[in-house]
Amino acid sequence: MSRLSNMRARDVLHAYRRMTLTRKMATFLLCFIVFVLLLRAYDPSGGLPIPSSEYIHPHKKPSRPLKITKDERLWKERSEIVKEAFHHAYTDYEKFAFGKDELKPLSNGSQNNLNGWGLTIVDSLDTMLLMGLDKEFERGMEFVKGLKFNGDTSRIPFFETIIRYLGGFLSAYYLALQSHVPLHRDTYAPILLKKANELGEVLITAFNTKSGLPVTGLRVQDGSVVLLNPHGETYLAEMASCQMEFKYLAHLTKEAVYFNKSDKVMDLMQEQQGQTPARAMVKENGTMVEKIMNDQNTGLWTIRWYVEDGKMYGTDTISAGAMGDSAYEYLLKQYLLSGRTEKRLLNMYLDAMDGIINNMMYLSTRRNLLYVTDLGQWASPSGNMDHLSCYLPGVLALGAKLLNPDYPWPDSNPPSRIRPRAPIPSKDLKAKLDLHMRAAIGLAHTCWVSYEEMETGIGPEIMHFNAPAREDGGLTRDQYESVKWGPKVAEWEKKGRSGPLVGTEGWPASGGRHDWDARDQRYLLRPEAVEAMYLLWKTTGDNIWRERGWKMFEAINTHTRNSVGYTSISYVNALEPHKVNDMPSFYLAETLKYAYLNTLEKDLLPLDRNVFNTEAHPFPAFAWTPQQIKDWGIH
Repeated sequence: MSRLSNMRARDVLHAYRRMTLTRKMATFLLCFIVFVLLLRAYDPSGGLPIPSSEYIHPHKKPSRPLKITKDERLWKERSEIVKEAFHHAYTDYEKFAFGKDELKPLSNGSQNNLNGWGLTIVDSLDTMLLMGLDKEFERGMEFVKGLKFNGDTSRIPFFETIIRYLGGFLSAYYLALQSHVPLHRDTYAPILLKKANELGEVLITAFNTKSGLPVTGLRVQDGSVVLLNPHGETYLAEMASCQMEFKYLAHLTKEAVYFNKSDKVMDLMQEQQGQTPARAMVKENGTMVEKIMNDQNTGLWTIRWYVEDGKMYGTDTISAGAMGDSAYEYLLKQYLLSGRTEKRLLNMYLDAMDGIINNMMYLSTRRNLLYVTDLGQWASPSGNMDHLSCYLPGVLALGAKLLNPDYPWPDSNPPSRIRPRAPIPSKDLKAKLDLHMRAAIGLAHTCWVSYEEMETGIGPEIMHFNAPAREDGGLTRDQYESVKWGPKVAEWEKKGRSGPLVGTEGWPASGGRHDWDARDQRYLLRPEAVEAMYLLWKTTGDNIWRERGWKMFEAINTHTRNSVGYTSISYVNALEPHKVNDMPSFYLAETLKYAYLNTLEKDLLPLDRNVFNTEAHPFPAFAWTPQQIKDWGIH
C-alpha cells in the first residue's frame, strides 16, 4: 500500500514539473484554497459542543471559580510575596537609578521624567513604612534631606508634582509620626513636613492667574517661579486634584493661603456644575425629536477649561476617566478628609454621581456588563472604558458606606461633635447610596472581567464596548440609547426597586468576550483595578473581591516581573506580552501598596480615619477649627 502511494506521488510530482508556469501557479492557488477550507472546517473539539459559558479565547483555558480562603497563614504568605515584589523593584531602582526619577529596567538605566527630584524615592516612602522596610526608608530619607526646590528647573508639571511629590512627603510625614522608630518620628518626620512646605510654596504660585485656576506647568528661573501658558487651558483632573494635598498642608502649617487658593477652584466648579450638553427627546409639531440641550443640569463638567477666564469649554468632552477622573474622586475625599465640615462638597459629589449614573453608564450588549464611558460631541458615548476608570467603583463604594447617616463614626478623629450634613432627607440619601453601592459592584465586576478574560490575566488600557446593531445597518449618535443604564434604573425605581437591577447582579455567563474588545492592549503597571478590589472588599465585607485582587496581583507579578525590576507590557491578550522599558513610580506607590493592604488581616489604615489621595498616599482625617471655618470662609 505504501509502495503504491509512493508511485502515485512520484507520478503527480513529474506531472507538476511538466506543467507551464501559469498552470503551476493556478494549481498552487487551488491547493491553497482547499487547505484553507479544510482548516476552517476542522473541529478541535472532536465534534463535541463547546459550552458558550466557558469559551472566551481560542488559546485561553476556561476560567475556574475562585476559591475563597480565610486562612490567615495563607494570607500572611501572600503579604510576604507582595513585600518581596516591592523589595525586588525598589532594590533594583536603588542599584541602577537611585536619585533619578525612575528605573529603566530593560537597559539597567534611569530617566528623569518628572523634575529630577528622585521621584521613585519620594513616591515610595509611605509604602516602605507600611511594609516595615526601615532601612530602605532611612536611605531614602538621607536623599530627601538634600532636596532643594528653588534651583533653576525645566517645566514642573503641576498635577503630577502635587499628587506624587507633595502627596508623598505629606503621607510619609503622617506615617513617620506613628513609627516605632525614634529616628523616624523625631528626625525624619520634621524634615518631611519642611520639604512639603517648601514645595508647597513653589506650587501654590500656579494659582496666580486672572481667574484663579492653576496653570498646568511652571518653572523656577533665577530663584523666581514662572507660570507657563497662563492664557491657555487646563484640564478638570489637573485643576481639581490638588485640594486634598493643599488642605492637609494648610491644616498642618495653619497657612490660609494653601486653603484659599486651592478652594477657589471649587468656587468655579460649583458655579458651572451641570452646564454641559445633554441629549433629550422633546416634542416639536407633535413629533418627538432628539435635541442637544444645555439646560438639563447634568451635574457634570467638561474636561477642558480656560485658565484666563475660569470657564469650561461648554461643548467639549465629558469624561469620568482620563483627564476627569480624580476631580470626581476628590469631591468625596475632600469632604471626608476635613471631618465632613465642607457641606458644599457633599452636595457637589452627590450631584456629580447622579450625572455619571444618568448620562455616562451603559450596559454591554450580551452580558449586561456595566461600564462608564466618556461623552464626546453631541453628548455621544464613545463606548470606551479606560483602565483609569476602575477608580470609580472604589469611590462609589467608599461614599456608599461612609455617607450613610447611620454610619458609626469613631468617637474621636474626627471629633464626635462633627456630624455628617446631608443635603437631602435621610431616607432619600440612603436610597441614593444604595444605588451607588449597586453601581460600584457592577463596575467593579466589569473591571474584574477585563482582567479575567485576557490571556495574561491582566486588563487592557482601554476596553471598547460595541453599540447594539441597528436594524437598518446605519450608525447614528443615538446607537447606544437602548443600553443606557439611567433609564433602566428609573424603570426599576418606578417598580419599587423590586427584583434585580440589571448590570449589578445575575450577569449571564454565556457570550465569552464577544461584547467588548481590548482597544488598547497595553498595561502600564496601573493600580486602579487592584484598588477597586481592595475597596470593594473593605466596604462590602465580601471576600470575593479580596480574592480577585490577589489574582490580579498574581497575574501582574507573573507577566511584568523582569530580572531587573518590573516593566509595563504591551499585548495583554498575547501568550507572550512585549515588555516595555519603564517602571513608573506609581507601581510602587499605588499598585503594590493596594496589593499589600489587600493581604493584611489587620486594618492598618481604617477608611473612616484615613483618606487616600489619587496616588494612594494616605492622609489622616481632621477637622477645621471653628475659628478657621469663620476666618477662611469654609462652607
